[in-house]
Amino acid sequence: MNFWRRKKREESPAGNICAHNDETAAVVTMEDCEGSVVSNIHGVAVAMGRHGRATAGGERSVALATNYQGVAEAVEENGVAVATGVFGAASAECVYSVAMATAPGGMVRGKLGCAMIAVERDGGGDILSVAAGIVDGVSIKPNTWYACRGGELVEVGK
Repeated sequence: MNFWRRKKREESPAGNICAHNDETAAVVTMEDCEGSVVSNIHGVAVAMGRHGRATAGGERSVALATNYQGVAEAVEENGVAVATGVFGAASAECVYSVAMATAPGGMVRGKLGCAMIAVERDGGGDILSVAAGIVDGVSIKPNTWYACRGGELVEVGK
């Protein structure tokens, strides 16, 4: 496994840290408004700063956004996108992928055939309900943001 870290901002495009080799890799950013991108099979991209963006571009990869308004995207088959920060957004952009949001204000969306999981919390952080579903194009629409409300996935605007 390779671990990538930025040495100088100008070494990465647009201030992001990227891993694009053919091996399993882990990429982590800890600064605000920065992004992590991994394009490897079984890769892991983590964005820990406020407004951070984690993108898993490799098959069976994981994207994790952990801070306020973080965005996690899984853009290849069997990927997992998880947003754990307040007002986080997780997006499953390819077949067989999963999007999960676990914090207050969290949102999920996915392509047809993807699974979505969202948690509803009260102001103190207690779990009120959990909702899960598969994007079928009928009851859950593709490319549409959802949040958990009363144990159901409900459309929300981003």
